[in-house]
Amino acid sequence: MRNVVIDQQDCHLEIDKACLLIRHPSFSRPKTLPLKQMDSLVIQSRVHLDSHVLCILSGFGIRVQLIPSRGHGQHCFLTGEVHKDGQRRLLQYALAQNEPERIRWAARIVRLRLRNQRLLLQRLAFFCPNQTNHLQAAAIKIHKIQQRLQLDLSIDSIRGFEGSGSAVFFAAYQKLFATDLAFLNRNRRPPLDPVNVVLSLAYSLLHSIFRQATYECGLDVSIGGLHELNYGRESFVCDLIELRRASIEFWVWSLFEQDVLNLQHFNFSDEAGHLPCLLDKAGRGKFYAAFSQIQDQLLKDARQIVWIFARRLYPDKQLNH
Repeated sequence: MRNVVIDQQDCHLEIDKACLLIRHPSFSRPKTLPLKQMDSLVIQSRVHLDSHVLCILSGFGIRVQLIPSRGHGQHCFLTGEVHKDGQRRLLQYALAQNEPERIRWAARIVRLRLRNQRLLLQRLAFFCPNQTNHLQAAAIKIHKIQQRLQLDLSIDSIRGFEGSGSAVFFAAYQKLFATDLAFLNRNRRPPLDPVNVVLSLAYSLLHSIFRQATYECGLDVSIGGLHELNYGRESFVCDLIELRRASIEFWVWSLFEQDVLNLQHFNFSDEAGHLPCLLDKAGRGKFYAAFSQIQDQLLKDARQIVWIFARRLYPDKQLNH
């Protein structure tokens, strides 16, 4: 089991002989997972562990993501040792401070994001023939936005094109879901409906994957081009996940289309403005089982994307992993 999810309250995590032991009162004996066979660990419930466990997981390069229970708190990440070539980070900082280069960086990201949105809409039109007209019309609008995107624009203008494309995309995308899901627009913090709940959780896992790939490559997660440097924001990771959001959006659509998830997997709260919609335990089990099927490919893609960026920092030098 390479990608492990713990979603049961009051588990106790221990390390014994290069294995992760998971104990729980309901288990007849501890579950044993060899660390060498693990790539990631997601914890979405209250568990008990000590610093020794975290140190060993980090030493094995296992990506750990802590997702707050019932939305209380912040997502936390644990990654292994950063790549030892500090020169890469210096070149990344220099690139971020070179305005023409930063604009080209941002424009490439947005152009690829727009291209992926357009191709996704065309792909969805194949699967949803009754929606073909409005999906194709939206794809044409995004293509026109993409054609207007030039490398000599300002960062703010480039962000404006990205925002326009996303508005067109989600206006078409939302029509593919059942009306009882109440998916009317893209919203978050907190997400207000089942589709946005699943999109937000999947985007968070995608962020964790790109974060790990960035550390492995030795780049700085905070120094981006499209996303402004901001306190606490991992702007470089935010930049790069734009290149794989379409993969997540198609996957989320397929979960609902194939009835892997449906309205019965969500709880709704009457508390005004606080956690109006939550994926329940059964739904989380289905979600993570499905995500495990695409996670390895997403990590492979993330590593490739980050290394392509790193190689552009050294145009005349062969990089060693």
